[in-house]
Amino acid sequence: MGVDFMGVDFMGVLLRRFAMNIRLISLTILLAFFSACASTPETNNLLEQARMSVEEIRSDPQVIASAPDELNRAQESLRDAELAWEDNMPAVDIEHLAYLTLQRSTIAKHAAAASRAQAIIEESSDERQRLQFTALAAEAELAQRQLSATEQRAERSEAERIAAETRAAEARRTLEQSQQISASRQRTTEQRIAELQAEITELDARASLPRGSVVVLGDVLFELGRSRLLPGAANNLARLAEIFKDRPEQTAVIYGYTDNLGPDSLNYSLSQQRADAVRDELINQGVEPGQLSTRAFGPENPVTTNDTAAGRQLNRRVEIVFTP
Repeated sequence: MGVDFMGVDFMGVLLRRFAMNIRLISLTILLAFFSACASTPETNNLLEQARMSVEEIRSDPQVIASAPDELNRAQESLRDAELAWEDNMPAVDIEHLAYLTLQRSTIAKHAAAASRAQAIIEESSDERQRLQFTALAAEAELAQRQLSATEQRAERSEAERIAAETRAAEARRTLEQSQQISASRQRTTEQRIAELQAEITELDARASLPRGSVVVLGDVLFELGRSRLLPGAANNLARLAEIFKDRPEQTAVIYGYTDNLGPDSLNYSLSQQRADAVRDELINQGVEPGQLSTRAFGPENPVTTNDTAAGRQLNRRVEIVFTP
């Protein structure tokens, strides 16, 4: 029974107000929950591409048989990207992990292809040179077709055009080097096979870049173990500088990487210094400082094994990730 004072049930009034406050609080919580859900993006295109690439190599018997380590690395990268997506990490971190997955999937496919090529090479020494030239000529022709198609599509980004030009130039240069190797018949069969495989690995690493998102700068811009840019590096960075100057709203994160040789503390320091050196050169060429940031990963996130000299060279790199 409520307390009745001069005809007013005070207890009933208090209960009704308490119930009204509970309903208002519940409604506020529900609105906040649905707002949070509405703000969460449903998909990430680069992550979807990464998933499809891993699914493709999982179903390839040649990859399973010849490149199990590369397959495992691609699957691990995909798991990291999906965890980052589930944890609502920044889009640039999610896309970077998805890019690593694409890179490692491509390396797995080409590792399997290299294994097939080596088997054919070992079957016949007379047939080996013809197969080498045929494979490299096909790579050059494909890269040239990609370049022509890219130039015809005006809506494609400038970064994609630069990547296509780089692939075409690298393919032509690799074919010329292979022809020079064939002229020197005094080299042993083992040396020629090793050089061919190293060139294919280098070409495939460049051809696997996701278009319009990432530009990879190998350690050819630096002296071994140093962070000072070589004299010709400014010319290589000039095209990138023009992109940023033409698009003042464009931003990017510059990531520095090393191989796993030496102490981790030295590798992290070197990777930071190299990323900073690239940023400083771009600023020196007219890019606004606010468009660029840097981050050091040292030996983390290798794109391939560190057990070979060719693999370590691919892992020593600077990546420029264009942010949305």
